[in-house]
Order: sequence, then structure tokens, then C-alpha cells
Amino acid sequence: MAPTRQGAGSSGGRPVRSGTPRRSAGTRGTRRRAPPPSKPAWLWVAMIGGPLLLLGGLLIFQSSRSPAGGGATGEDPNARIAELEGQVRGMAQSYAEFLRLTQSESPRAASVREGLEAKIEKWTIEWDGIFNAHRDAEDRLPPGLQSYQRSRSDVQQIRLDLMKSSGN
Repeated sequence: MAPTRQGAGSSGGRPVRSGTPRRSAGTRGTRRRAPPPSKPAWLWVAMIGGPLLLLGGLLIFQSSRSPAGGGATGEDPNARIAELEGQVRGMAQSYAEFLRLTQSESPRAASVREGLEAKIEKWTIEWDGIFNAHRDAEDRLPPGLQSYQRSRSDVQQIRLDLMKSSGN
């Protein structure tokens, strides 16, 4: 008996399912996709050069907005403020040394007092030079800068105590 053929496209005696395309062994799809179209050169330049130009522009803009220097000395005012605040403790220590020398009636007390007065004067001029530009018409600092007045009031207290202690 001869084998019967069940479908026109069947192989090996298997029935062919209707609606399913026939595929050959080893291939997944019947169509190959075309490669994506290449991007124009101007698009590549825009994608790479755009962010670089933006970054460069921001850097130039930022450098033009920042002042040439932090003040008369050309340094950062925040760093100078921190340095000046650090000097307050040294002035308090110098005042304590002055009191100790005065109580022991040391002749060196006068030179310590003069040195401390000079430090206080220099400190006050520099401190006021930084903050006077920010004062309003009523000579008050804005709320964000008022906390810096604590350091100035500490120095003023040392100045007043020095004046009282030396009889001036």
C-alpha cells in the first residue's frame, strides 16, 4: 500500500495546520529587517556638540557673574569671615593674658594692651568693610546675615572690658 498524502505542503505524513506559514528549519522569521536609516551628520554634531556648548556657556556665564575678588584682598569673603571669626578666640585669650599681667603688675601688660587694641581696631575695620555693603538704610543687616553680629558683639565686649580694665 502506498502512503497517502494528507496535505499539499506536508512533509513526512504530518497534517499541515491551516493559517500557519511554513518555515524552514533554522530560520525564525520569513522577512529580514532593513538596517535603520543612518542619522545625518548635523544630528551627530548637535547631539555631541550641544551639551558641550551648553556646559561651556554655563561656565562662562558663572565666571562673569562672580566678582573678580571677594573684597579688597581678592579672596573669598566667606573664607575671610571664617578666619576673622577664628581670631575672636585669640583676642579673648589675649585679654585674659592682659588681666593676668595687670594683676601681677607686670610691665609687659601695657604692651599686651596696646597690641590687643590694635588687633581689635584692625579686626573691626575689616569686619565692617565686609558687612557694611549689605546694610539697609536703617543700618541693619538682612535676616540671613544677622547671625554674624554675634562675633562683632563678642569683639565689642572685649574692647569694652579692655577699656574698663585699663582705666580708659
